[in-house]
Amino acid sequence: LLRATGGLEAYRQRCGRILPHRVAEFLVFDRQFARSILRCINAAQASLHEITGTPAGTYRNPAEQRLGALCAEMGFMDIDHVFRMGLHEFTDQLQCKINRASDTIAETFFGYSFEAAGSAD
Repeated sequence: LLRATGGLEAYRQRCGRILPHRVAEFLVFDRQFARSILRCINAAQASLHEITGTPAGTYRNPAEQRLGALCAEMGFMDIDHVFRMGLHEFTDQLQCKINRASDTIAETFFGYSFEAAGSAD
């Protein structure tokens, strides 16, 4: 998994010995590893703020609000919480939250509603 994400060397430099618990923590919560989940959603939030000019820590539209809430939730979570919840359950729920944030971005910036598009079938 670390090789697939290009993170093996970065992990070894920061964490040393490969331990499953630490690998999961690194891939989900590391704030410096460019492909960690937390780093990616924080970068998406920063990009939205760059586009809109909204100051960090505030929101002006539903997309900034939804992505900001996800970033805050992830920022206050730790790997122990993830394992108590179950890694599979956590990733399923996180994927749904990311999908909803993506849908809200599409609706806010492009006027595209996935629900309306799905109902046309």
